[in-house]
Amino acid sequence: MANTVNQDKAKRVNFTWKTIHEDLLLREVLLLEPFQYRQGTKEKGAVWSKIAENLTQLGMKANQRSVREKFDKLVTEFKRKQVAEERASGVDVEHTDRDRAMVDILERIHEYEVALESKKDKKKQQQKT
Repeated sequence: MANTVNQDKAKRVNFTWKTIHEDLLLREVLLLEPFQYRQGTKEKGAVWSKIAENLTQLGMKANQRSVREKFDKLVTEFKRKQVAEERASGVDVEHTDRDRAMVDILERIHEYEVALESKKDKKKQQQKT
């Protein structure tokens, strides 16, 4: 009896991301905006941890790394899908709620990148003077 309990603990149960889980992840990313912080900062890591914690409270098995990697994968897949849709000229594409969320996230990421670049440019100008 005790032996089977130890074997059960030793077995890992892989979490499978389903569409609803991915939608919850995108919602959390929209709310907490981890992309507003620079890559590799403590603040960005803390936001990803908070997202993982929120998803865990909803019954998902997630940690900071799995959430971050899944989001990166979703962004890559969405960009690939957009390129394919642009190549298929003349095709009327219906946009789902997920597509709208991804577009919104990518626009916000772009805004933060532009703001970061302008800060860098201002610093360079100040250093020159």
